[in-house]
Amino acid sequence: MWKDVEEYCHNCSRCLLAKANHPKVRTFPANIVASQPLEMIAVDFTILEKAADGRENVLVITDVFSKFVQAFPTPDQKASTTAKILIEKWFYTYGVPKRLHSDQGRNFEGELLKQLCKIYGVEKSRTTPYHPEGNGQCERFNRTLHDLLRTLPPEKKRKWPQHLPQLLFAYNTTEHSSTGYSPHELMFGQKPNLPIDFLLGTTVHETSGCMNDWIAEHHTRLTAAYVHAKDQLKLAADRRNEQMAPNVKEIWSPGTLVLKRSHPPGRNKIQDFWDRTVFEVVHCLDDKGKVYKIRPLNQPGPEKNVNRAELKPYPHSRLALPESPLSKQLSPPCDSEGTSMLEEESEMGSVILVNMPLVTPQLLSEPNAPPHVPEPQVTVPVQPSPSSSPPSQVRRSN
Repeated sequence: MWKDVEEYCHNCSRCLLAKANHPKVRTFPANIVASQPLEMIAVDFTILEKAADGRENVLVITDVFSKFVQAFPTPDQKASTTAKILIEKWFYTYGVPKRLHSDQGRNFEGELLKQLCKIYGVEKSRTTPYHPEGNGQCERFNRTLHDLLRTLPPEKKRKWPQHLPQLLFAYNTTEHSSTGYSPHELMFGQKPNLPIDFLLGTTVHETSGCMNDWIAEHHTRLTAAYVHAKDQLKLAADRRNEQMAPNVKEIWSPGTLVLKRSHPPGRNKIQDFWDRTVFEVVHCLDDKGKVYKIRPLNQPGPEKNVNRAELKPYPHSRLALPESPLSKQLSPPCDSEGTSMLEEESEMGSVILVNMPLVTPQLLSEPNAPPHVPEPQVTVPVQPSPSSSPPSQVRRSN
């Protein structure tokens, strides 16, 4: 009986759609690692309080290997604005990267950026929807940017674009915990000269006999720095993997039924956690079960690449659900005319009949289904009055 009750609760349509996974699903961390500067850059937009000049958007561009960062205030997040800054502020200043990584924002995935990457021979990659961890390096710098700008006094907060150059210089000339070098040194191959060095007279002027000797020495020093930085990045990735050990290791096979996380627009604090459409797994896109390609079950619709954290296994592996043993026990016996015997007994005030709907794939995936599943109906007994005929049953909805 306990197993029947547990199965019945697990199949409750309201609970299935409304409740989140506990504990939260963790997959293998997405460690984006490069081996040299400009091998890959990551871009992202962050929104701050509106400045005095009306700008509130900041385009963040990060070199994945060196951690060198530049941030540019923009009036909007249009694709044309993004392309202009990438070309004029990064490509023409630091060089064209081999790969450009971003989220799935329309300004990054539009036709304009596709043509830009095609012209410059840049490979384009993107994260899965609603998974900011896929672009963790930009997201982490965004938090650092917010923390540093928050230290500005109130009268200077609306002038934050004026303080970005000093903030970026301080960040790029500070040793990074992941590499052991400053982003400036890995990006340009030499240590930066800071204002404090000129003040204290500690600047070092390197001299050599000829240009070839300096180039050879510089190449040797830079190669050693790159090797050490790559080793440090690998160690940092291993530490993250240990700290964020995945709690799901099963790889779903094609045809597995799943539910996808719902992201309704606007306020959604009390909206259903999962979409009522049932999806089926087409195949896994990696060997660790992090990303899956899914499509709607028995419905027209595009295939989507979704991270495992955005999916929930559907509790049944077949399209037609078998009849639950508990539902058999709750089904009231009927007489020869089809009248429920329990309903007749309820009129005498002895039985309360609770009728709960079980979830089915047809219920969740029906295109014209009502926006909510009907609430359970309870038959409330009514005691007959001595001076009147037996009253009919009264039904209430919880």
